[in-house]
Amino acid sequence: MTENTIGARIRSLRKSIGLNQTEFGRRIGLKQTAIGLYENGVRNVSKQSIALIASTFHVREDWLLTGEGERDALALNDILENPTLDDDDRTIIESYASMDVADRTAVKKFIVKLAGKLKTK
Repeated sequence: MTENTIGARIRSLRKSIGLNQTEFGRRIGLKQTAIGLYENGVRNVSKQSIALIASTFHVREDWLLTGEGERDALALNDILENPTLDDDDRTIIESYASMDVADRTAVKKFIVKLAGKLKTK
């Protein structure tokens, strides 16, 4: 398998952090079988699994999907250490990051809708 498939990138990521398929899957709520099927290209990787892999292992979703760009995403602690953030900023960011995918999606939709209304004024 070449590095230009999502399965190869998952395998490469898993091996680079020293996990077997069982442990990698456990950390994102999947069984070893699912990870093996993803890595071998037998099963398509769901959007939810991509999001879980990216957030759990601090990699960029775009890199997982396409192999382009930087692999590693900034860790939440790196973002929170930004000196321009105040306590409210940090609370908002931490709360958002701890939400499940469905809640984050709802928040994003709300913000997009709000921003659209602000542009028209």
